[in-house]
Amino acid sequence: MDKLIKGLVEYEPRGTAVFDKDFNRVCDVRGWGRISYMENPEEKQDSMGRFIADAINEKLTREKSSK
Repeated sequence: MDKLIKGLVEYEPRGTAVFDKDFNRVCDVRGWGRISYMENPEEKQDSMGRFIADAINEKLTREKSSK
């Protein structure tokens, strides 16, 4: 993954995307089709974005420590 994702990632709520340290887009986080009918859809989308970024970072850190 080190060739695809540079360093750890961060969720950017204004852009609704996850970016690596070089600001390359890793993935988009969009869920308005489903969550637009729920309470606080913005918070749900941001929560999912942070969850995805945390999961990627956890995996990258685990892979790096096993080398």
